[in-house]
Amino acid sequence: MSKYQLISDTDTFDLTTEDIQKLDIEMDGATQQYHLIENNRSVLIESIQADADPKTISVQINGNSYQFQIKDQHDLLVDELGMDTTTSKTLSEITAPMPGLIMEILVKPGDSFEAGDSLFILEAMKMENMIKAEGSGTVKAVLVNQNDPVDKNQVILDLKEL
Repeated sequence: MSKYQLISDTDTFDLTTEDIQKLDIEMDGATQQYHLIENNRSVLIESIQADADPKTISVQINGNSYQFQIKDQHDLLVDELGMDTTTSKTLSEITAPMPGLIMEILVKPGDSFEAGDSLFILEAMKMENMIKAEGSGTVKAVLVNQNDPVDKNQVILDLKEL
């Protein structure tokens, strides 16, 4: 059974796959609205906008707008293990997440980037890994060249401080 968590500015809701399957939801195809029946009450859900990265959903429930962050069982495990890295949005450097070979560097000094932007391609264990930014920043210096071998946690990009 999978676990999920919906987090808003004010509340946190814990759900399981079983909880979701028990919901009585009807879709009105003409208006893109959903009716959720709970305890003999109808709840109108509309204007659904979902984003995969970050995992968020925006909805209107009975005319009130809400935005939720969605955490699945993998996100919850990362949190439990204390490995959540999304709390720091402004970075001072970018390091190699694993040993490998720099295949391509996609930024240069002076380039600005946001969370989710591709920075470089690292080949490790015969697989190419697109390394993306976990926060925003501006490149101060690129400390490696294409085809350079790198170690885990080696600094690849030095960033300007804001």
